[in-house]
Amino acid sequence: MSPMREIVGIAALGLLTGTFLVLAFHAPGPVLRETQFLLLILALTLLTRSMSAGSGVAALGLGLGPVVLLVIGVGRAIEAAGLDSQWGILNWGVVPIIEETFKLAPVAFVVWLHARRQRFGPNPSDLLMLGCFAGAGFALAENVMWVYNNAGVATDIAWRYGPHVGGLYVVPGAWGVAGYAGHAAATGFIAGGYGLGVALRSRLHTRWWIVPAACAGWVVLEHALRNLYVISETRASLIVANGRLTPWLFLALSAAIVVIDYRSHRAAFARSARLRRRVRLTWAALIRTAPPVPRSRVNAGRMFMSQLRLLNATAWVVHTRDRRAARRTS
Repeated sequence: MSPMREIVGIAALGLLTGTFLVLAFHAPGPVLRETQFLLLILALTLLTRSMSAGSGVAALGLGLGPVVLLVIGVGRAIEAAGLDSQWGILNWGVVPIIEETFKLAPVAFVVWLHARRQRFGPNPSDLLMLGCFAGAGFALAENVMWVYNNAGVATDIAWRYGPHVGGLYVVPGAWGVAGYAGHAAATGFIAGGYGLGVALRSRLHTRWWIVPAACAGWVVLEHALRNLYVISETRASLIVANGRLTPWLFLALSAAIVVIDYRSHRAAFARSARLRRRVRLTWAALIRTAPPVPRSRVNAGRMFMSQLRLLNATAWVVHTRDRRAARRTS
């Protein structure tokens, strides 16, 4: 990395950290919820991602900054045209499509930057992570604004649903009377759905696009019905189980993605003696307690994760190559 790029990266990280701390000061609850969720996603995809957590942080920053500004700009343009985006079909029919589409922009941008530096594309675990981080950035701004401007929202926030272990919810953004899984899980569901569809292309052939289309359609419909409930209290939200089903669908999708990528990971590990040796050597260096002990456990950990991501990237390339070969012979 060049010195100038490193300086820019440090400055961007400092700006994001400062923004994060300001948000946490004004509304610690929503910030802690999103942080918990993102840490869970990082842990879930730890062994299967080919992209670093830094790529997710970049998507988070883009979701928190440019995407929020774009949505606000569109809202101002609608108001300038003499329309009210807080009511009617604009609120429940147009706003959900705008928000769910804009939140995918950071995912596309980070993937584009990644493709410029690497010879391989992101695997489904990468897309799941990027989607969750991009959506979480937008959620941080929106939820903090709600709590800051209306303290009564805290009552709705206390009402959560979905899979949980005790008081620890897998999808903590799913809350409130009107069901919506939250921006982080919603964007992760769409991006992960795209990755799952691509991974299953050899089996689904030309119908692979049904998977991401179904994920996107479900999220937009749920978002629209949620907005409709807020402005009219209609029971139409029950069409999609008032949001109660989506956290479970997100969990099932995430599990399927991790299983598929982990199988590819194991296959590449078994087929490549070179990668197997690199992973094992860096792991041995990380956990070594007898001389020669690594000077920095952090650097040793980075080396191990670097080799793990290289293994997963190779696994995805092999999976893609085998998928294309299967299509040719079918």
